[in-house]
Amino acid sequence: MICPAGSHHGWCSSNRGFSNCRGKAPGQRSTDRGYQLKEEERRGIAENLAEEELAIFDLLTRPELKLTQKDEQQVKRVAEELLQTLKKERLVLDWRKKQQARAAVQVCIADTLIQLPPAYTSDLYHEKCELTYQHVYDSYFGLGSSVYESRGGRGAA
Repeated sequence: MICPAGSHHGWCSSNRGFSNCRGKAPGQRSTDRGYQLKEEERRGIAENLAEEELAIFDLLTRPELKLTQKDEQQVKRVAEELLQTLKKERLVLDWRKKQQARAAVQVCIADTLIQLPPAYTSDLYHEKCELTYQHVYDSYFGLGSSVYESRGGRGAA
């Protein structure tokens, strides 16, 4: 019999049946989302950033910029400060539905990202403002609700 993963390997037919098949042997290294989350959690710990801070940090530093260690630390501080300010002051109930609240979030992002190191040219600064706003819009619903909270990720306070 062939399992949903498209092979007859026998791993999924044991006790649990084919409905639980992922096409991998027990203990086989996985490249699925669960494994990636563990890698991101390790990166967050290594960078001393919460998952959501790491997401902002990645938006601000990728593709790879030539940053000194000092500049990298400054970008981390900017990411942390931005999330703290947004959560405390700007991500109110239904913020995405209100033009004035959306504008306040955009201004907050621009005012905070202006603190990025000199490696960020004017064009790059504007690009990062747009990317960060889109990320915030897609990820934060207001009043502490976000994709990070719903996944059980450790969020920044």
